[in-house]
Amino acid sequence: MTDEKNVIKEPGRKGLIARLINWFENLPVIPAKPPAQKLPVDYNKARVLEPLRKPTPLDEMPFQQRGLINQGISEENRPIQQEIAQLKKEMTFRGRTPEIERKIAELQKKLIRKI
Repeated sequence: MTDEKNVIKEPGRKGLIARLINWFENLPVIPAKPPAQKLPVDYNKARVLEPLRKPTPLDEMPFQQRGLINQGISEENRPIQQEIAQLKKEMTFRGRTPEIERKIAELQKKLIRKI
């Protein structure tokens, strides 16, 4: 007679769930595919992509000078940006009106022209 403490009882699996679990456990193990080998690239024959736009004088300038110019542009634009912000605040209180939207659009066009 064996001791009941030493006997390991496995809970019984019943019905459809048991069949599914057994089916999944008995599936054959398919080894993973080895990673695809990358083809060697001949950089001499590779096509060089052209830039989307032509370089501007600002692109060819050293970073220090570019920063100063950008800072100067932002100094000039500050009053226009403040006016746009003021109009947007006004728009939140009064609601959207075509007049305010037109003013904002004109100011944004000025900003774009300056840049």
